[in-house]
Amino acid sequence: MTNAPDKPAPLKVRDLLAILADCDPDAAVSLHVPMFIDESDAAIAADPDALTGEYSYTPAVSASFLTSKEVPYETFFDENGRTREGAKPNCVSITLHESDIGRLIASRQRAIEAAAEDDGMEPEPAVGDAETVIVDVAMPRSLHGTIRTLLHAVNTSHQVREEQACTHGPLTVSGALAMLAEDLGMVETRPGSWEGSNMAQVLASHGYNP
Repeated sequence: MTNAPDKPAPLKVRDLLAILADCDPDAAVSLHVPMFIDESDAAIAADPDALTGEYSYTPAVSASFLTSKEVPYETFFDENGRTREGAKPNCVSITLHESDIGRLIASRQRAIEAAAEDDGMEPEPAVGDAETVIVDVAMPRSLHGTIRTLLHAVNTSHQVREEQACTHGPLTVSGALAMLAEDLGMVETRPGSWEGSNMAQVLASHGYNP
């Protein structure tokens, strides 16, 4: 049995200042991300050296006030929510810019499901874990509002709120879409069920005949 390696000590601002003290003020600051995050599995298999490579990004740096039980809110802010005179941020975050995060996620999403393209299917978004795929669904805000209005009426009905005579409990928009996805899957796995047969009819009405 081997012991897990100790976690490195948190980088303090004084440590960062010491590192930067002798640097050229015009030197570029970069954030490096492992290359395999931005590569397809096929590319990694073909070139294992890609595992040792890195891509460089310009980091987003922000300072903030981190409160806790030991350092309460009042330490930094007055009763009006204004920063107290002399209060200094006690937390520095160095991250990727949102635009870079979005590009990396989109790239990795395609890589994860790239094999599906060989079967004539569109690639799906990222895997949440070994058993879960996360699929983002974009919809008009007006449609989202309409569905929320519908679900509010459904969730506040006596059947759902009092009797709980429903299969999935009170529904959110994402919960409703997940429920419909289950029924859609039953077109393939349980075609004779009421869920599968009814969803097959919906597909057929849109011109999709399984």
